[in-house]
Amino acid sequence: QALEGTKATVAVAGVAHPESVWAQLGDAWVTLEKCLAFPDHHRYSSKDLRKISREASDGVLIATLKDAVKLGPVLDRDIAIHVPLQDVVWESGQEEIDRLLAKLLEARGNSEPNGESGH
Repeated sequence: QALEGTKATVAVAGVAHPESVWAQLGDAWVTLEKCLAFPDHHRYSSKDLRKISREASDGVLIATLKDAVKLGPVLDRDIAIHVPLQDVVWESGQEEIDRLLAKLLEARGNSEPNGESGH
């Protein structure tokens, strides 16, 4: 919600389907002037970093969390990277997942840290 209504100079995504990132940002009323898509698990080159820095120098840079982790340490310190965070919305199966997680937590609670039974 913090990015809602933001006008971003550039958005960066090194994911398999960057168009889904752009669409989600658009759904959140984020206006993008430029979108830079890179392959999934991309290793940013010096040329890539110069381009991103040049594009983001006058405004807001939005990046996926995994790209922000890669870009943060190597981009100019005066370029702020904004990361949109997402909530998980269950369409179905939430009760089953909750039941399985509770079962795992219960089993974990009955064990010592070294994996031996606490009995």
